[in-house]
Amino acid sequence: MDKISCRNTGRPVESEAYREPWGCRDQEESATTLIVGIGSLHGDDQIGFLVAEHLSLLDPRVCRVRRTDAPMRLLDWIDRFTTVHLIDACRSGDRPGTLRRYQWPDPQLMQCGWSGTHDFDLPTVLRLADQLDRLPACVTVWTIEGVTFGPGREASLAIETWTRRAAKQIESELLGKRHRSNKHEVTGCVPHSLTASQTRRKRADA
Repeated sequence: MDKISCRNTGRPVESEAYREPWGCRDQEESATTLIVGIGSLHGDDQIGFLVAEHLSLLDPRVCRVRRTDAPMRLLDWIDRFTTVHLIDACRSGDRPGTLRRYQWPDPQLMQCGWSGTHDFDLPTVLRLADQLDRLPACVTVWTIEGVTFGPGREASLAIETWTRRAAKQIESELLGKRHRSNKHEVTGCVPHSLTASQTRRKRADA
């Protein structure tokens, strides 16, 4: 399988558009949570890839981890899971490395300033997934503020620190929810409002 090294890190990054997820298919079918790192090999747009790589060591029975350079690929994956975490770089004017967490559909996501190196930005793909009734009940979007984007650009020197910190935060949330689940506490996240697909399902069940 072809591997490409991330700039400034030397780590192998495999293009998710041409490979299966980490782990085996049987383990994926038992997991209810999906994590997707969205990115490219251009400068700080590697952020999503690197966070996903750090999280790939989590138990595959708890969550599945994928990477992609094409957000439209989400339409093929997300409806198999009840909870989805998406990680992408952004450039919204925050301090470099700033980690932010959004619950879809948060209107602030439209103002994040997506890196622009993908086929469609993340909010566009999530709206389409909603229209196609493929949107899971709980979608969390994590953004990390980048600085350098575009072909041939080098990643920021602090990218390793940013991505490790983000991975630790996401891992803490995942393991915390799993712990609360064992105590029969409410673990599902509550969206700001019902999405279109959730509204249609609610009407159909009525």
